[in-house]
Amino acid sequence: MKTNCISGSLRNHIQTPNRAAVIADTGPFPNTSTQNQNQNQRMKTNSLQLIRSVGAAALLGLIASSGNAQTAPDTAGQPVKAHLTILPGGDPGTPRGLKLPYAINDQGTVVGYSQQDDFVYIGAPAELTAFTGAALWSGKGFDFSILPEPPESPARRFLFGSASGINNKGVVVGRVTDDSNFGMGSTSSRAVRWDNGVLTDLGVVPGYGHSSARAINNAGEIAGSIGEWLMTQAVRWTPSGQLQQLDLLPTHNASYASGINAAGRIVGYSGFEDGDFTTERRPVYWDGTSVTELATSAGFNQGQANAINAAGTIVGHSAAFDLDIYDYTAVRATIWTEGVPSLLPLLPGFSASSASSINARGMAIGACYPEPYEAIYGFGGVPVLWDNGEVIDLRPLLEPFFPEGSQFSVKDINSAGQIIGAAYGQGFVLTVPAAAHRH
Repeated sequence: MKTNCISGSLRNHIQTPNRAAVIADTGPFPNTSTQNQNQNQRMKTNSLQLIRSVGAAALLGLIASSGNAQTAPDTAGQPVKAHLTILPGGDPGTPRGLKLPYAINDQGTVVGYSQQDDFVYIGAPAELTAFTGAALWSGKGFDFSILPEPPESPARRFLFGSASGINNKGVVVGRVTDDSNFGMGSTSSRAVRWDNGVLTDLGVVPGYGHSSARAINNAGEIAGSIGEWLMTQAVRWTPSGQLQQLDLLPTHNASYASGINAAGRIVGYSGFEDGDFTTERRPVYWDGTSVTELATSAGFNQGQANAINAAGTIVGHSAAFDLDIYDYTAVRATIWTEGVPSLLPLLPGFSASSASSINARGMAIGACYPEPYEAIYGFGGVPVLWDNGEVIDLRPLLEPFFPEGSQFSVKDINSAGQIIGAAYGQGFVLTVPAAAHRH
């Protein structure tokens, strides 16, 4: 496999003499257009800046090299490297061939979704021109494959699938969507599990048209939701496949489960949905089916818990919602340690943030945003890593390998510090060791 190297050199902007390098596996962004050839040349000549902010910003220069890796030592005298791998497959830059990762386990196996062709349908299954399947990247080379789809029947035609969670045993969960509700003007989604390639339909509660599995722990417990579009209800599937609806906070009518840890604690939100708009949303966790509300910092009246690690540390965001103007006035990434909330730091020049995942070491990822509403709806963000109380801008580690102006998102981080995300319709794995960002 071809390897391009970016060796480390210290810019004496701060007193802490950390060093780092970025090694890009599979070469630069896989496109032979003139634009990308120019981008590859810039990768070899331009320096990078890794922005870190705790009070004042600190700059760590990363200078491109076309030779062998030359990694300077960190403060402990040990070499530190950051690795970037472009996930194989896809035709970036066009509506077809999307490869989007959603989850990674501690063995480095990645799951997500793959769009093989233009995806357009208008009102009838016959006009569907795409296949979109649940995707898996496994092994040292992140070998690409599509997970099995469910059997079809005259009354149920498979449309697309997506994998959103994987445990350390390689069991995958997600959802598949079919056309069984086309007569009512919509589709139907079903939560599923793939175990050694065998697909199991996890079912729905009667009266609900949709179900989705979001995350799975090593015991086989699954967190997910059932419902109709915005009106979802958080649920748990036991290892035997029993579906359990999770409790709501008083006066609430909707909930969502987004993560589960080894002990079976599920995190998410409980809220009140007024038509198509959320007027109340509180961060919560569930033990069994019992719900517990998480506190938010002073000045914040809403929030959402997105992920939880084995130690029970939770990340997500806290929000301030003003009913008088019916809008969010503040959104900040939050970490809950033993139930106590703390706001995570922002990059300079940004006013909002949200955290999406946390690993066993306490490294968290997410994004900083210019405005609160962008953080709520998840667009226009800058990918960041929070590590040991610092916020680190990940763009300088990604921009040399993608077309100019690419927007990046990060989805998950495992215990080895492997971060998965996507840009320009192409997935990537970025490994940033924790030691590289600690004084």
